[in-house]
Amino acid sequence: MELIFYLFSFLMLYIIWTLFKDYLHPAFITVVVWFVIIFSYNYLIRKTGIWVSLSDGFYLVIIAYILSFCIFSGFYSSRKFCINTVETVSFGLMQKFFLYASILFLFISNVYYIKLIKHVGFSLLREETEFGSSLPIYVKLSSYFLQPGIIVFFLGITNSSNLKKYKIHLFVLAVMILISFFTSMNKGGFFQLAVCIFYFLKVSNKLNKKTFIALVLILLGFVITLQFLRSGNETSKSNFFTRFLYVYFLSPAPAFDAVVTGNKNLYSEYFGCWTLSFFYRFINKLGVCNVLPSTLLKSEKWIGVPYATNVYTMPGYFYIDFGIIGIIICAFLYGSIFGKLYSGIKYKNSIDKKIFYALYLYCLVFQFFGDWFFGFFSVTLQTLFWLFVLTYKFKSYALRFRYD
Repeated sequence: MELIFYLFSFLMLYIIWTLFKDYLHPAFITVVVWFVIIFSYNYLIRKTGIWVSLSDGFYLVIIAYILSFCIFSGFYSSRKFCINTVETVSFGLMQKFFLYASILFLFISNVYYIKLIKHVGFSLLREETEFGSSLPIYVKLSSYFLQPGIIVFFLGITNSSNLKKYKIHLFVLAVMILISFFTSMNKGGFFQLAVCIFYFLKVSNKLNKKTFIALVLILLGFVITLQFLRSGNETSKSNFFTRFLYVYFLSPAPAFDAVVTGNKNLYSEYFGCWTLSFFYRFINKLGVCNVLPSTLLKSEKWIGVPYATNVYTMPGYFYIDFGIIGIIICAFLYGSIFGKLYSGIKYKNSIDKKIFYALYLYCLVFQFFGDWFFGFFSVTLQTLFWLFVLTYKFKSYALRFRYD
């Protein structure tokens, strides 16, 4: 099955490239990601001989997912939707307010976290702030300026006039965002920002080999340093790097394989408890439901493959909830969402679609790890809300101009 998977991947890459001729097409990214991860995993198990080979069932599930994703994303990305868009946004009063407000409030929260780190250290920081109950109200409020701050930053650098006028302010905002990710130990934030920057460099034809390598090295440096500080004395320095790469890049695949083969049971009596965890949390806060399935299963999520991991890939969570039908659901949701976004960028050059696509492109790049789109759906909704707020005025103007 391994050889069949490789042949299938090459065939899909050939078809996708023939149709779209774009490395940034969601289908192309998906095939490349799974090919690289599975090839790397198989190479290492042959070299070390300590890890378990992936089952035929795993390959069949992944092939079904990739094929379905490519069909849905290819279909929606090739269609011209009637999307009202604007190509660029010049800073007005709203954008200026959030530029300065984000700098101020992120500075406030960063100062608090830095003081907290000095008091408890990196290894205990997550334990102190995991549920946010112990955080002061001003820190909680300040955290809500992170998403609009990120959006304003990319609205600024994608407009030459904004970049020229607010270069210093945008640089300070970028520093505040990076410090915020670092002090809150948000590795996903670093991944998101790096992929987003990579995307905009690529579409503006400013990405070369040296820039790409530098970006990857900086990202790995940030993330590895953060993980090392967070782990404290739990991991010896000698095997830290190897363990880090395996746990964060390769372990989700065999973990998902254990679910497919039945060696790991994560099923629950609650419908869609993994993929619909956001809605369970939402109705729980409304008082409709007093049960949080994901919390009940938290202690059972871990599996040794051989290092302990609690992530099962993006399609893995849909499979856990709905079986093989869940794989098709996952492919349809992500394929249609990213396909439509790609269409909005390709045919309309929409800046809001472009920023949203760039911000969540990391979900496709790191789909071998977990689900950030629906797994942190409240953040996704916040991003959509702030994109609407910060670009709506200009969309309305564009519509009046078109139909007057």
